[in-house]
Amino acid sequence: MARDVLLQLIGHAASQVAAGAGEWAEKRDRWTSLLNALDPRDTDSVQEVLDREAPALKSISEGLNR
Repeated sequence: MARDVLLQLIGHAASQVAAGAGEWAEKRDRWTSLLNALDPRDTDSVQEVLDREAPALKSISEGLNR
């Protein structure tokens, strides 16, 4: 689940960067680093990613649905 959240965030950020919104590059890079470091067996780090990053995905999703 945490990997899915990060992959969706990375995909959204990448599309924003491609569209010229350069401020998304830092977020994309941070989420990519988190994804690369994520160990699915480490339940604490998985939960930390979900707690911290899922609200960002929800906010992006709500913004797209307006």
